[in-house]
Amino acid sequence: MNPLKLLWSFRGRIARLAYFAGIWLNTVWAALAVAAIVYFDLGRKPGDPPDLVFGSIFLAGYVLFLWAWFALMAKRFHDFGKSGWLSLLLIVPIFGFMVMLFLHFPGGDDHDNAYGPGGRKAAPLPQPIRI
Repeated sequence: MNPLKLLWSFRGRIARLAYFAGIWLNTVWAALAVAAIVYFDLGRKPGDPPDLVFGSIFLAGYVLFLWAWFALMAKRFHDFGKSGWLSLLLIVPIFGFMVMLFLHFPGGDDHDNAYGPGGRKAAPLPQPIRI
């Protein structure tokens, strides 16, 4: 799957492996962005006023990080045949953690649903050998 579509699109469904890859990619991207902001802000003295440019960049990066996070969660809900709007439940602190754990472990629907085709096809049964 295209990494841009994986992180930014709310359409379709993704399996566990793509979900893990998306979370990893999003976390690495956010960590690199924070490291760059910290690196470029090292010359500031403690009494200096905050730099609005770095604050604006950090805020924009945080919004993009949340967008990708909710897009991954919505597509994972789609894999279960549920609405992507359920990803907003992750905002609720304790309940959101339980929902996030739920999204990590069980497999999705094997069959096609309203959000896309099923990716896992049943393997054909072995045929008996006739002599």
